[in-house]
Formats: sequence, structure tokens, C-alpha cells
Amino acid sequence: KNNICNGVYANKGTSFLNCCKKHCRNIYGDRNNCGRCGHKCGFGQRCCNSKCTNIVSNNKHCGKCGRKCAKGVPCQYGVCGYA
Repeated sequence: KNNICNGVYANKGTSFLNCCKKHCRNIYGDRNNCGRCGHKCGFGQRCCNSKCTNIVSNNKHCGKCGRKCAKGVPCQYGVCGYA
């Protein structure tokens, strides 16, 4: 049985598809299948580049994956320079 979804890059290489429970999932960005099938991210986390990431206080992924705060500006509560 062939599964066209396993090991397929999509969206110009920003997504990587795997078959998880008979469904195609982007393991680079799926909170319920982050990095591999069945690996769920915790509360306040998103799946950024196949790693569960705290987007509440991460200066490289502030509020969402890939949103970088300016140098010296902290990420607080998912917002760059909240205070």
C-alpha cells in the first residue's frame, strides 16, 4: 500500500508531510504531530520548524512561529515590547 503523503515536502520546503493515523499532517507545524506523529505540544506552545516552542516569551517566535522581536525588545505575553 503506497501512501503519497509520507516524506513529502510542500509549500516550497516549509512543510514536511507525514501520514499520521491515515491523514496527511505537516510535522513542521502541526501542534498535535510536531516533529513526528503523535507528539503534542503543550499549553502556550506552537509547533515551529518541528519543535514545540513557547510563543509567549520566545524572541524568535513571539505570538506565532517566525515573528522575531527587534534586538533588545522582549517578547512578553506573545507581543514584542508588551510593556
